[in-house]
Amino acid sequence: MKKGYKILPCPYCGVRQKVEKPIEGVFPVQQCFANYRGCYRGFYVNDDLTIRKLTEQESKMLKEAWIHFAKNTPILIHNVEKKQG
Repeated sequence: MKKGYKILPCPYCGVRQKVEKPIEGVFPVQQCFANYRGCYRGFYVNDDLTIRKLTEQESKMLKEAWIHFAKNTPILIHNVEKKQG
């Protein structure tokens, strides 16, 4: 039986962390948890549990997807309206 994770360094800041194998065909991006270093960057996790930095195009697409999600999620819209009101 193979483990579904490895302890690997973030490709940006180098902090070692648990990197989990993505579900096949579903969102292969994991975010660095090294918030004390201010990293928070996402990186790509391959099926063989190797990692790499996101390309510029992948980073842009990911940001656009989150913006679209935030604008179209009723709970988030409701909370924003409450804070502004």
